[in-house]
Amino acid sequence: MCGARPEVQVDVKGTANMFANLPNLFDRNFAMAYFLPTTVFVGVLCAVADLFVKGLNFVAYFQADVVVGATLLVVVSWLGSIFLLVTNSKLYQFFEGYGRWNPLRLFRFVERTRYRKLMGTARTSNTAK
Repeated sequence: MCGARPEVQVDVKGTANMFANLPNLFDRNFAMAYFLPTTVFVGVLCAVADLFVKGLNFVAYFQADVVVGATLLVVVSWLGSIFLLVTNSKLYQFFEGYGRWNPLRLFRFVERTRYRKLMGTARTSNTAK
């Protein structure tokens, strides 16, 4: 499944084994869920920065030496995708509003209103039967 979280292998002590999960950085799920979007983001970011910031010449630099440019793109994308993999669960928790001091909890009333509306329609459909 694309984007599925890999299972964490646990050792005898019950702690997660970091080195047992290293092969997951080379599988298809990692490439499709993290590496490809990060590579597209880095490429678009370089193109936009080249258009709007004078003095930056990313496109000319990449065309001058293709091997160095491609290697730099892959390394930056790889590091960015590993960062995204590490922070993925924390990002989901932040955007879902977890945490006592999360600023997104200000919009909690929207979810409560949506839930109450959904429960109201569920009650009316159950009583109509």
